[in-house]
Amino acid sequence: MKNKRYVTRAREKYASVVASQRSARRRMSAGKTRLAAIAMGIGAATLAHAASADDVPQADLVPLPVMRQLLAVQSVRPLGASLLAAAPVTDYIAVSPNITPGVSTHASDDLNAMAVGPTSAATGIKATAVGAGAFAARSESTAVGAGAGALGLRTTTIGTAATTGFEADGAVAIGYLARGDRDGTLALGSSSQAVGAHSVAMGSNAATAMDADGSLALGTNTFATGAGSVALGANSLADRQNAVSVGKAGLQRQIINVAAGTSDTDVVNLAQLKQLAAAFGGGASVKADGTVLLPTYGVGGNVYHNVGDALANLDGRVNANTGRLDDLTNVVNNISGASTGPIRYFNANSVLSDASATGDEAVAIGGNARASAERSVALGADSIADRDNVVSIGSVGRERQIANVAAGTAETDAVNLGQLNSALSQIINEQPRTANPFVTVNGNAASEAAQASGTRAAALGANAAANGAAALALGANASANGDTASAVGAQAVAKGNQASAFGWNSVASADGAVALGAGSVADRANTVSVGSAGAERQIANIAPGTRGTDAVNLNQLNAAVNQTNQALNDLDRSTRKGIASASALQIVTPYLPGRTTLNASVAAYRGQAALAIGVSRWSEKGTFNFNAGVASAGSNSTIVKAGVGIVIGD
Repeated sequence: MKNKRYVTRAREKYASVVASQRSARRRMSAGKTRLAAIAMGIGAATLAHAASADDVPQADLVPLPVMRQLLAVQSVRPLGASLLAAAPVTDYIAVSPNITPGVSTHASDDLNAMAVGPTSAATGIKATAVGAGAFAARSESTAVGAGAGALGLRTTTIGTAATTGFEADGAVAIGYLARGDRDGTLALGSSSQAVGAHSVAMGSNAATAMDADGSLALGTNTFATGAGSVALGANSLADRQNAVSVGKAGLQRQIINVAAGTSDTDVVNLAQLKQLAAAFGGGASVKADGTVLLPTYGVGGNVYHNVGDALANLDGRVNANTGRLDDLTNVVNNISGASTGPIRYFNANSVLSDASATGDEAVAIGGNARASAERSVALGADSIADRDNVVSIGSVGRERQIANVAAGTAETDAVNLGQLNSALSQIINEQPRTANPFVTVNGNAASEAAQASGTRAAALGANAAANGAAALALGANASANGDTASAVGAQAVAKGNQASAFGWNSVASADGAVALGAGSVADRANTVSVGSAGAERQIANIAPGTRGTDAVNLNQLNAAVNQTNQALNDLDRSTRKGIASASALQIVTPYLPGRTTLNASVAAYRGQAALAIGVSRWSEKGTFNFNAGVASAGSNSTIVKAGVGIVIGD
C-alpha cells in the first residue's frame, strides 16, 4: 500500500531525527507539543482514519506535518535549537472549521495537478482547482471559487459557480455564475453567458446565443443573437448578423458625439442630414424630435410634399401641354426671371438676393447662394462654395444639420469591434508579470487594493471600486458607482445605473448611458457617446441602414443627392424642349383668301431644337380662318395646336 510505505519511511526518518535532537525534545513541554500538533491540523480522527485505511498501528503513526517541521528544523537550524523558535508555514493558511461534508479533495497523478479546498478536484496536466467544490477537469485548466468548474482544455473560471463547457477550449468565465460554453468564449460579469463560439459577454447578465459566433454583448442585460453582431449598452439586443445595436424595440438610444462621415461606409450625423433636407427646399427640415418636416411644393395649383410627385406633375404638364402655353410661359418667366436670365429660385420662399454661380461649370441654388470655384455647387440659402469640386450646403456660422445625430466631439474614428477586441486582448493577454498565465496583476495590494462594496460587484485593478449592486470595475482607478454599471479602463467612471464606460478616462454619468473610447463623455440617459466636446470621433465601416432606427452611411446620403440632381437635370432638359417646341409653333402664315397653305418652322432654345409644321385655310371671302400645327423637340416633347379665326366687321 502506497500510504503505508510513505508512513514507514517517514517514521524511520523521524526516528533518526529524534535521536539526534533528543536534548531539544526534552525542553519541549507537553503543552507546547499539543499546541504545535493542533496548529498543524493533526487530530485523533485523522490518525484513526490513517490506521484503519492502511493497517498501520495507531501507536506507530507520527503526524506528517510534525515530521516535515522537524526535518525543516534539522536542515536549517544547528543542534540544540528550539523546535518552536519559528512559526510553522501553516500559520499562514486558514480553513473554516465549518466545511460541507462530501468527497475529499482530489488531485490526479497528472503533471503538476493541484487541488485546494474541500471536495475540490484537479484531473489534468497542470490543472488547478482552488475553492470548495472547485473542479479543474482537463489539462491546463484553472478553476478558482466555490463550485467553479473549468471543464475544457486551457479554460479559466474565476468566481462562485463560474463554469466553462467540456468542449470550450480556451474559454474564460469570470464572475458569479459566469458561463463560457464554446471555444474561445469570454464571459465577464455576474451571471454572464458566452455561448456562441469566440463570442464575448461582458456585464451583469450579458449573454450571446448559441449560433452567434464572434458576437459581442457589452453591458448589463445585453443579448447578442446574430453571428458577428454587437450589442452595446444595458438591455441592448443585437438580433441581426454583423449588425451593431445600441438598444432594442422600445429602448432606442441616440449615438452622440459623431463627427461627419467622409468615407462611403461612415455613419452620417444630424448636421449632414439637415444639410440634405435644406437642399430640397420647400421648407424641408429636421424637427427637434428628430422627425423630418416634409417639403411643400406648389405646382399647377396643387400642393406636393415630395420631389418625385412634384416633378412628375410638372413633367406631365410640359409634355401634355393642353393649350395652356401662356400659363407655361408665365411659369418659366417666373422661374428664370426674364426667360433669358439665370434661374433664380426653384420652389423657394425667400426674400434674399439672387443666387450667383461665377465659377466654371458651377451651380448655385437658393437665395443668396454663391458658387465661385470651378465645378463647385452651393445648395441652400446663404450657402458658399469657394473651393474647386466641392458641394457646400452652408457657410461659416450658418452650418446645417442633416439627420438625427448631434454633432460629434471626439477623435477621427468611432470605437469599432476591432478596437474593442484589441483592448480586451491587451487586458487579458498582456505579458504576464506573475507565474499564473491566465490572470496577471501588478501593483501594491496594501495601498492600492480594489474595493467591491456593492452586492455581487466585481473590481479588478489598482484602486478599482465597484460600489453599485452587480457593478463591474476593471482597470486602475476604474469606478462603477451605479447599480449594474460597468467601468472598463484606467480611470473609467460609470456613475449612472446600468451605465457603461469603456476606455481610459471615459465617463458615463447618466442612467443607461454608454461612453466608448478614451476621454468619451456620455451625460444623457440612454445614449451612446464616442467622444466629448472638442474631441469628436467618426463611426467608420457602418453597413447601410435598413430600418427606421438604423444609422445612415455616406453612401446612402450620396445616393439621395445624386437622385435629386438627376431629377433636376431631367426637369431642366424637358423644360427647354417645351420652350423650343412652343416657339416653333409660332408660325407666320400668309393671308390668302380661298387658299390653303402648308408652313414649317424651326426654333432652338438653350441647346434644344424643335421642328413645327402647320396648315392654314382662309375662306373665299377672307372672313374665316382655320389653322392647325404640330411641333416636336423629340423625346415626348410633341405639342399639337388647332385654332379658328373669324373676321368681325368690315
